[in-house]
Amino acid sequence: MTSAGLATTALTSERVDRAVALAAWQALSAQHDNGSWVSDPDPRITETALAALALTGAAHPDARAATAAALGWLRGAAPQRHHPAALAVETALRSLALGGEGRIDLRHPSFAQPALASRARLLETVALHARRETAGGDAIRLRASLRAGWSRADRLKRWTRVELWSAHALVEAHFADRERAREAARRIAGEQSAAGDFFGNPVSTGLALLALRAGDPEGTAARRCTEYLLSSQLPDGTWRFTSSDVWDTTLMTRVFRGNRSSTAMPCHERWPSSSRRRIPTAAGRSAPGWSPTTTPPARP
Repeated sequence: MTSAGLATTALTSERVDRAVALAAWQALSAQHDNGSWVSDPDPRITETALAALALTGAAHPDARAATAAALGWLRGAAPQRHHPAALAVETALRSLALGGEGRIDLRHPSFAQPALASRARLLETVALHARRETAGGDAIRLRASLRAGWSRADRLKRWTRVELWSAHALVEAHFADRERAREAARRIAGEQSAAGDFFGNPVSTGLALLALRAGDPEGTAARRCTEYLLSSQLPDGTWRFTSSDVWDTTLMTRVFRGNRSSTAMPCHERWPSSSRRRIPTAAGRSAPGWSPTTTPPARP
């Protein structure tokens, strides 16, 4: 290799090292005093649209204002574009929440993939509930699919099970089978937390509220779910995906594992198990564990 090539390689390696050091500094700056990490999720159309749909027409006196705030945010929100299916889902949910016109298109090729089939089912169910026509949907086939899934629900994760039961309740209510819708609502209520939510997840909670209002509108579970959504809405009108210090700290610990010189590891080891729970976060917090005068590495 020529001297010029060696110099280029050394420069590239040096820039990579600086980039890694800067990323590590940023990560450590976000660590809490108790050793944990938790990130603030960005707002997405999916959570806010589903929560707004669930609260639309609810009897609670605060529901109208909460829905109006959510719709105000949705009008200016742009769908995610990191995957064609995400763009299709969020475009459709935004239209459903805002009362748009036209068919909800379920024909995107990505929806044929097993991992994304549940998103197509969610869209078709919500569109059916909202009485919007679909392109590529089939209510009879959807009903049969959900009834088949009902018998296999015990194999699913709990939040996926709640979403399946919620879709089942909404579709059976559409076909006026009140008994089946009521039974699905009963099962959903059995998974509700003491706070009124479902796994701290606005998607599961919003779908559950739609189903509870369809299957058991006067029940305690529907009231508590409504109150939870109203209390968890953020000032900008949105609902956000779950924040989890356990999830974020586990990922960060895996990143720093093997580098015992990192100041993150002793802090993590002091993180008590009693604090390992979902915790609210606040923007603009100081850099826990670092002096305010700590200087970040130079940018590459």
